[in-house]
Amino acid sequence: MTLKIIHTVIHLISAVCIIVALIAVVDQHNRAKLPNMYSLHSWAGIASIAMFFVQIIIGTVAFLTPIVPVYFKAYLMPIHRFVGTANFAMAVVAIISGITEKLIFMGAAEYGRLPSYAVMGNFLGITVILYSVGVAILVIYPDFKRVEKNK
Repeated sequence: MTLKIIHTVIHLISAVCIIVALIAVVDQHNRAKLPNMYSLHSWAGIASIAMFFVQIIIGTVAFLTPIVPVYFKAYLMPIHRFVGTANFAMAVVAIISGITEKLIFMGAAEYGRLPSYAVMGNFLGITVILYSVGVAILVIYPDFKRVEKNK
């Protein structure tokens, strides 16, 4: 139960960060008179955010509410893991497309000469990809699976 609570708290903190970031992005777009929801980055991001919030609600109710039967929790767990992993992949797509979009907007003519901001953006993108590969290894390989202790 302790791990479930820690897992939930971490995701709730992430939810607060997501809300703050969305407010900042919409505010910045409105101030600059830029359209919202016009690119693959924004569509992938909103889809990922929506899936994330649905996952939090269902996961919290299903796994932290004592009235939910154990058989239903057991049925739901593989679905919860799959959706969480798929959502993580969608978030990586949103991040990578956002980095690319920002770099191009900063100066498409200069980008071909690889200015310092392009090097930094590319480095950040590679870091996100390497991190996601590390997470995929932890999720896929059974050696890293948590072993349930019998009570």
